[in-house]
Amino acid sequence: APWNADGVGLLVCVTMPRYSFDMRSMAVAGQMLAYFNDQFDFVKSLPEKIQNQILVRLYRDDYGWEQAKRWQDNCPGARLDTGQVPIWDLIEKTRLFISTYNATTYIESLTMNIPTIIYWNTDHWEINEEAVAFFEELENIGVFHRSPQSAARFVAKIWDDVGAWWNSSRVQSVREKFCGYYSSTPIDIMSKIERVLSDEMATSKSQAIL
Repeated sequence: APWNADGVGLLVCVTMPRYSFDMRSMAVAGQMLAYFNDQFDFVKSLPEKIQNQILVRLYRDDYGWEQAKRWQDNCPGARLDTGQVPIWDLIEKTRLFISTYNATTYIESLTMNIPTIIYWNTDHWEINEEAVAFFEELENIGVFHRSPQSAARFVAKIWDDVGAWWNSSRVQSVREKFCGYYSSTPIDIMSKIERVLSDEMATSKSQAIL
């Protein structure tokens, strides 16, 4: 397994620019303040023995938010990673991958079969209507949470034996279904790409003749 059953909880954070520059399903501008508070609340809601085993992965671009100082002010004992080392170098030291925003990080960890917890404020990180059913399934097995407090309670529940939860048939079935839809990695991927390109070239040639 690429993860360590006795490792840390890797809390993966993000930042966004301080001033809005486009419209996307994400925390925008001042909403980042609420996002930061959610992360602090998550750590503070954990039992102290687990708080000491959380490694906070700061986003590599600070955008003037002074992430490290905010953590030092709100959670003085937090262990911080500056975000400069490739994230996957930390996986071998990680027992639980904790994703706090809607991006590709948790899709990659789920695809790699790394025990993963996801939480975010769905008013800021809205879920596409087509994906709602998938996230409800993730929620039912404890992977997805809509608040930092809910996520912290579940982490406390599984912390001493993450593998028993993660390797259960129910969790693995949902994970495989989610990954099959969002991150399918077929063994014959190159053959499939070749077939698609060949079909496209054949279609282009036919259209050129017409």
